[in-house]
Amino acid sequence: MSTKKKTARAKGFTLIELIVVIGIIGVLLLVAIPTISSYMRRSRLKSSNANAKLIFNSIQTICQELEFAERDDPVTTFYGSEPMLDGTGNPVKKNGKDVMLGITDGHMIVYSIDGAATATVWQDTDHDGTVDTAESATFNTALTNTLNDDSTRSSFMNRMERLFAGQNETSWVAYINGFQVMAVICADTSTNRYVGAYPINTTDVFGEVTEAAGLDDMNNINAFMSDPNFFTNFRTAFVDPAWD
Repeated sequence: MSTKKKTARAKGFTLIELIVVIGIIGVLLLVAIPTISSYMRRSRLKSSNANAKLIFNSIQTICQELEFAERDDPVTTFYGSEPMLDGTGNPVKKNGKDVMLGITDGHMIVYSIDGAATATVWQDTDHDGTVDTAESATFNTALTNTLNDDSTRSSFMNRMERLFAGQNETSWVAYINGFQVMAVICADTSTNRYVGAYPINTTDVFGEVTEAAGLDDMNNINAFMSDPNFFTNFRTAFVDPAWD
């Protein structure tokens, strides 16, 4: 009696089955990658917007404290830029010193990169509502030194560190007018394209936000601040839309 030997067949995927599986995985990736990318984009912008709001509120708290504490001082933490004149054109004196107009008469941008503040002030010299004169480099250097003064816990940046613990790990720019914070933008680094803003939140990466405001090739805070017209650009993109 003869017996037939059965040949064992190795189990596995056929070539067609592998092609079908790879095709399905490819379709899933095509659907999933944009969704994941969009989620990460929204998440990073949401985080940056939240930080911008925290910084806005922290700076506003400091400004209100300074305005209250220094309302009778001839020279404030923000210093002064030109003497206050009385009705006859003579400087107003207090305790033998000229009373300076200071930030209450000017517009200031304070920005912090890697935990060090820098300040620039513009003045409305003819009081027509148009900011038209940049302060001198000497004035701005003195103001910057005051903001970063480590000798007192009441200095601007020391207060910032206590109010917003992450400020040293965040790059931010704030526009201040008369002790009133008008707008803040911030990002994890000055070259990060995920820049948040407050009071107007950003929903697009920075290059798209600035392009919508008519500004080209400004994809991050560093590029934004490097432009010679950054003061006007800041007003155009973030201040005027929020307060008009």
